[in-house]
Amino acid sequence: MGEDILKRKDILYPDLSYKIIGCAFDVYNSLGSGHSEKY
Repeated sequence: MGEDILKRKDILYPDLSYKIIGCAFDVYNSLGSGHSEKY
């Protein structure tokens, strides 16, 4: 599977967008699912 198949053509800044999404997944993986919020 080529990299051109994975990247969407309609994203304005694809490299930056994929980096931001990767950071969001890193945070999610660190915190885990269903973490409790403290007030």
